[in-house]
Amino acid sequence: MIRILLSYVVIIVVVLVVTNLVAALALLPMFFLRGKKNVLPVCRLLSEGLEAFAAVGVVAWLYAHTSLRLSYLALLLPFLGIILNGFGRLDAAKQGRSGPLRLMASHGELDAYDQTNDIQTERFAIAGTVAGYLGGLVTFVGKLPLV
Repeated sequence: MIRILLSYVVIIVVVLVVTNLVAALALLPMFFLRGKKNVLPVCRLLSEGLEAFAAVGVVAWLYAHTSLRLSYLALLLPFLGIILNGFGRLDAAKQGRSGPLRLMASHGELDAYDQTNDIQTERFAIAGTVAGYLGGLVTFVGKLPLV
């Protein structure tokens, strides 16, 4: 029982660490494309998909090389949290209280904010997370004997 609980904690921590590390690298090209608003949703789709795919891959690798206990529930919990957070960001964008809006307002660039693009970006981010998670399950976890 303790081993299973520790495995859940390890999986959640690994998923969060990997997604943040991959996000830092995957979103780097957006720095150079910051003037192009239409590219942002596609960049978020690709980066979120890459993050989820890499996280599932690292967890599957850990499962294959350690005594980590893996189940579909253990994989689902962190991604469910990430997806629910994405829906929270989407609701905030729809209500006009998103992070990019606050950032632009604090820098005096409120007129540059595009709510439609912000909403589309959050939708693409959620779709990227789901696609990356499912792609990781099919690629890495499909062949593993889960508990």
